[in-house]
Amino acid sequence: MDSSILAALKGRINDQIFKLTPNQILFYAKIDVDHHISKKNNRPIFGRGGKSFLGKSQKLRDAENSMVLQLRSQGNKYRIIEPIRSDLWCVFLFYFKNYNLRKKERRNKKLNDLSNLFELPADCLQEAKIIEDDGQIQSFDLSRRLPADHNYLELFLISYNNSL
Repeated sequence: MDSSILAALKGRINDQIFKLTPNQILFYAKIDVDHHISKKNNRPIFGRGGKSFLGKSQKLRDAENSMVLQLRSQGNKYRIIEPIRSDLWCVFLFYFKNYNLRKKERRNKKLNDLSNLFELPADCLQEAKIIEDDGQIQSFDLSRRLPADHNYLELFLISYNNSL
C-alpha cells in the first residue's frame, strides 16, 4: 500500500476519534460478568424429527438474561424510551480477571477471540431495546481485551458518521 494512502487513512480515522464530542456518545454501560462468553463456542446440539440445531447452554442463557437486565437498567438511566435507530460505532472493552495466568505468558491462551466476544453484547443490546438492530453497528474500532481485577464489560455506543 502506498504510504500516502496509509497516511490519509490514518488521518481520517484519527480525525473521527479525536473530533468525538460528548453528544455523540449515545449510550454507556459497565456490566459485571462472571465470565465473558462466546455465543459461537461450546453450544449443545439438539435434535427433533431428524433435524439437528444448535441450542443454548444454561450458562449462555444466564449470561444473556443478566446482560439484558443490566442494559435495560442503564437504558433507563439514559432515558432510552425508543431504540436507537442510527448507524453506530461500538467500542466494547472486555476486561478479564485471568488475562495473564503465568509470568512467562503474555496472556491466557484460553481467552475467547475478540471477534467472537462481540456477538453476545450486540445481540443483548437489541434484546434490551437499546438499539433496533445489531446490523446498525458499522464499526468496532478501539474495542479490546484488557486485564483487570475482575471480569466486566464497558460498552460505548457512538453516533457513526459514515461521511469518510
